[in-house]
Amino acid sequence: MKKLINLLLPFLFLMIGIAACEEDETIPAPVNKLKAVAGADQTVAVNTLVTLNGSASLDGNGKTFDYYWILKSRPAGSTASLNEAATAAPRFTPDVAGTYVVELKISNKIWFNTDEVSITATATGTDGGTADPEAIMLSEAVSHDVVLENIFEDPAVADYIVVGDITVSAKLVLEPGVVVAFEQDKSLKVVDGGALVARGTADNKIIFMGKTRASGFWKGILISSSSTYNELEHVLLTHAGSSPFSEMPGIDVKAGVALLGTAAPGAALKVSNSEFVDNGGYGMFVQGVSELKAFNNNSFYTNASAAMYVPARQLHKLDAESNFTGYNGYDGVVTGGTLQLSGEVTWPDFNDGSTYLVSSDISVESGLKIAEGAAFKFMEGIMMQVVENGYLTAVGTASNKTIFTTSSDNPYRYWGGILFNTASSANRLEYAEVSYAGGKALPGFDDLKSNVAVGTAGKLYMQNTSMWAGQGLGLLAFTDKGAQLNADVASTNSFHGFEQNPLRLKLNQTTTDPEVPSIEVLAGEWVDGRSMAAKAYSIDEKFYDRAAGQWFRGAGDPWSMNPKTGFGIKIAADGSYTWIIAESHPMTGCGTSYSAEYLLGKVSIRQSYGVRELHFRESYWRDFFYNACDTSQNVDWEVTPGELALKYQISRMNYAGVDCWVLKIINPDNTFFEYYKPV
Repeated sequence: MKKLINLLLPFLFLMIGIAACEEDETIPAPVNKLKAVAGADQTVAVNTLVTLNGSASLDGNGKTFDYYWILKSRPAGSTASLNEAATAAPRFTPDVAGTYVVELKISNKIWFNTDEVSITATATGTDGGTADPEAIMLSEAVSHDVVLENIFEDPAVADYIVVGDITVSAKLVLEPGVVVAFEQDKSLKVVDGGALVARGTADNKIIFMGKTRASGFWKGILISSSSTYNELEHVLLTHAGSSPFSEMPGIDVKAGVALLGTAAPGAALKVSNSEFVDNGGYGMFVQGVSELKAFNNNSFYTNASAAMYVPARQLHKLDAESNFTGYNGYDGVVTGGTLQLSGEVTWPDFNDGSTYLVSSDISVESGLKIAEGAAFKFMEGIMMQVVENGYLTAVGTASNKTIFTTSSDNPYRYWGGILFNTASSANRLEYAEVSYAGGKALPGFDDLKSNVAVGTAGKLYMQNTSMWAGQGLGLLAFTDKGAQLNADVASTNSFHGFEQNPLRLKLNQTTTDPEVPSIEVLAGEWVDGRSMAAKAYSIDEKFYDRAAGQWFRGAGDPWSMNPKTGFGIKIAADGSYTWIIAESHPMTGCGTSYSAEYLLGKVSIRQSYGVRELHFRESYWRDFFYNACDTSQNVDWEVTPGELALKYQISRMNYAGVDCWVLKIINPDNTFFEYYKPV
């Protein structure tokens, strides 16, 4: 047994605090009590409006949840789509005889559950095929003004079939109800001198679709015309994105609609009340100097790439009411590039919770205001710079903050950060969160990295803003070289989890008194993930009673203690700590073995070559091991105390439905474990 102990102790020492991975029947584990109920199957006639009903869905934990409906399968030839898919009672009209399978997913952001319902549509005498012999075949270029009339009342029947690429150099008008089906990889290109006018109605949409109803079947619509007549209103565009447009070399973009904008004036388009569904790339791609003349109340669902790409100079044209969330490759708007306009613009916060994905550096060279609650996710190494005549005002509220963070599922793939290098008094960050930045050195600061930096020509007012988990500094500004900050910047903002000192406000500064890390930052009770899930937030200092020589207050195991305890570390304001650990070790046929650790000591924060570390000095260490298969192998002994220095970071997140701080402790081999403290 001595050999087993010698092998076990170093492992426990490095991995101390990791929650037990194995299930233990005495620990209440979090349970998914969501139940999705999609309603009863229905049989209706083709072209009859169907209303689904998911109102019987419930969460046994009493929490609120969101609805997400998706038309999972439909008969060949159908273009039916769901309306109000994020409500309890969406609607759709089956347009072809056959079976439609609709999936309901409910989610409370921690758990989800699904159910399906089948709708059988009976024939009404129309086969619904797009190869109707009376459909008009299109392959000729449109070189004079043309109006396409609605031939068939049935929206499942194509009025026109595009059998060759069509170039439009005159005005092409589509009447409400027109259905255009495209052969494989065919496209519609609107060039200089041409215009596409497709104005449907709420009850009589214009449809652009694939002759075969499959994502990525036809190429899509490319617009290079700057005509103010270009418009899509009450349009459904689906099944496009088969291949990139050769007119957009080097970017390999597939899209339902692409606006060419390599040179001024660029393409122009008005889009309203339209849907972009099931395309093999982006729903829409707006390039370079293209212009969205109008954009409102549009929806993007099940597109293979992001809902849209929109350059930074056009983001203010987007509206809060449009829906960019619905099983797209990325549920939101991808962006990047330069903002250089004549006046101030506002980038909206989307009502559906969609976010911005920043895929290339943003240069703000004119006035920019970001709506409260807007969220920006930056790809690794990407940054945002406020330069030239630009300014950035991002003022949120305590309950609706503006978010700047990483796009990666691995939060430690850091983005570049935000640089302010203009002297505008409008440069403001208030009630914002800036996290996981510092991925590369900022211009003008040599090799220094930071979440936010203010250049020598820059000015920033920052208050009530949280900085988390940067790879470098939290805030960097050489005030002795011209950078301007509000005097209370160190005390009115919060900084957590930085590998270096969170602030550097002078060129030669190494530390400043208000920003020197203090043990008070760590004071409190930090528990592991299983304790958080079980709502066991407090640590029992009598986990081992030294005076009585008793473990677990006399209980048979750590999980049967009364009162129940959390497992983790309790740190006092002076650095004194109590650290308790319990791990279960199931053994086949013998029940559950377990180990327990009880440590006392003092922890301090120290700085070593720009890296913050926790220095643990143990004063007492007791170890217990229970072997369910052979109690003669049980161990209960004192371990010689020692010292250990480990890197750490503090951040903030929602864990198990609780807003909490996260203490990440990093082992010498770069593995890590995390403890949580409710905010």
